[in-house]
Amino acid sequence: MRLSFSAIWPLAASFMASVATAADSPSSGIVEVDLMFPRNETYAPGEHLTVMFAVQNTALAGLVGIDISFNLYNQDDYHNSSLYNPHSIVSGSRRMKWDNLTASSPDPFFFDYYFNQAMELHATEGRFTLEWTVYWAGCADDSFTPARPGAKSSFISSHTTHSLDFALKNGSQPMDPIAATAADKPCPAELGAALNVTTKTVAVPAAFTSGWTWDGNAACAVLPSDTAKPTPSPCRVKVDEAAVSSLAASREAEMCSARPGGCAAQSSSAAAGAARPLGVAPFAVAGTAGMAVVVGVLGFFVMWV
Repeated sequence: MRLSFSAIWPLAASFMASVATAADSPSSGIVEVDLMFPRNETYAPGEHLTVMFAVQNTALAGLVGIDISFNLYNQDDYHNSSLYNPHSIVSGSRRMKWDNLTASSPDPFFFDYYFNQAMELHATEGRFTLEWTVYWAGCADDSFTPARPGAKSSFISSHTTHSLDFALKNGSQPMDPIAATAADKPCPAELGAALNVTTKTVAVPAAFTSGWTWDGNAACAVLPSDTAKPTPSPCRVKVDEAAVSSLAASREAEMCSARPGGCAAQSSSAAAGAARPLGVAPFAVAGTAGMAVVVGVLGFFVMWV
């Protein structure tokens, strides 16, 4: 979706009183999104497969409108050159905007996607490719001002895409995110996507924060002119038992809340998951049937300069 200044200026003009030119953010640093599980390994089949991510420096993620999406492919289809556009088995997306990340949010922030292998992968063994994309957007010093050229969007958007191969085979190691992120396990930089966030921000008019136009919070980071990106450091994040337990409790609480009347016999862990702050949150399920919804969400988000 193209968002030109000439298109939004009449709407934004009424909000200029609330727009700051440049302000100081509470902090600056590197926002990083890391794929925690799976890794480039072979696992024993199980009932479910988890795709887990972590966000580092969560307090700054809202300044750059982080969105994350992924697609999981059967490798035979993905690498078949006769297929122009291989069909994903499952997919998912997450708009960090809805997590309301602030300076008090847990860091790192974990979330996952959880699906049934037999029903959604249509197999318990096989070779698979996980392709994931991180979208972000920032602003310029003159965003939302008359000085911004009419052909330029007030938001400067970009993305990066990564892929990883893994396999499921009987007799292999169990699928264990804790073991996968242990100190002795490799964690190449390709598992992460990192972005510099500066201390300078501009206020985003309410007309842009209330809908699909901007996926960040009320302030937008002025992105540095240097396009070089920092090297990701996924090794700084380890998945521990507390994170896994909290994700499981949150997932159970979410399932119970979605049922009419809740769960008749909700476990104590689910009750704890429902009551705790969203430090870790389950990935919303979006299998093959949810593809149209995911594509629609991403279509609204991507804004090209």
